[in-house]
Amino acid sequence: MGANRIRTHDLKTWHAPFASLWSGAKKHEVRRNDRGYMAGDVLYLREYDPGNGVHIHHTGRAVCALVTYVSEGGTWGLPADLCVMSIEQVDTTVHYTIGCFDVAASKATQ
Repeated sequence: MGANRIRTHDLKTWHAPFASLWSGAKKHEVRRNDRGYMAGDVLYLREYDPGNGVHIHHTGRAVCALVTYVSEGGTWGLPADLCVMSIEQVDTTVHYTIGCFDVAASKATQ
């Protein structure tokens, strides 16, 4: 990972797992590794409400988290296309808009 490399990922998160992220109890994310996640990446985990299954919408709440470790798929019994990311919560907001989290400040907490 390059010293100045900042990769951010804006991700939908359903309500039940988001509640545990919001409280700080959940310290990991299991995702399909279609983005090449790496330690040092920043995740914007945005709460989504499935509504009636047709009209899915963002609630406004979001958690900014730093990826501290990635367990790659194909190891430890994980399917090849999945990964488990250890994460550290950096910030939260109830009014998410693009740019509301300070990525430089997030990276400074490493």
